[in-house]
Amino acid sequence: ALCVAASHVETILNREGPPLDMIHAVADAQHVYLAGPDNGVAAEAALKFSETFTAAHFIAGGPTSGVHGWQRGMEEDDVVILIDPDRRDMPKIREVFDRVRGVQVFTIGEKYQNHINYSLPTEHKGFDNYYRLAALWRLMVAAADQKGVSAEDLDHPENVGKIGYHASQT
Repeated sequence: ALCVAASHVETILNREGPPLDMIHAVADAQHVYLAGPDNGVAAEAALKFSETFTAAHFIAGGPTSGVHGWQRGMEEDDVVILIDPDRRDMPKIREVFDRVRGVQVFTIGEKYQNHINYSLPTEHKGFDNYYRLAALWRLMVAAADQKGVSAEDLDHPENVGKIGYHASQT
């Protein structure tokens, strides 16, 4: 199982990329909102997005939390990425976000009808968080590239002003 999961992560990182519409929207976004399970994946991705090229926010509590007031502060050209939302919640989520002009909603996980989705492997469910993290990293790299930020420049502490980093450190 571990070898198969590693192969899936490798595929996500190096072969199968996110949909172009998703890449372009994230690259052009003023803010990226990541709503998903409170297990560290979306929070880490939001932190990494903010450190590298665009303001990002983690919406704790899962994908439906994005419709509990967060949408009021969203503006045109903002992007919402729902991580593995429940299929039954999608019509209501869509209804709420359709009222927020210019906000684009994407999903990562299963295929969701009527949504631009970044599909992930479905076998070996115990490795889902690794698949999600790899997909979000791949999306960030692709969107940063669209903005002219190279992959090599994404994680340089001097570029992101990490606390505790000192230029004299190696």
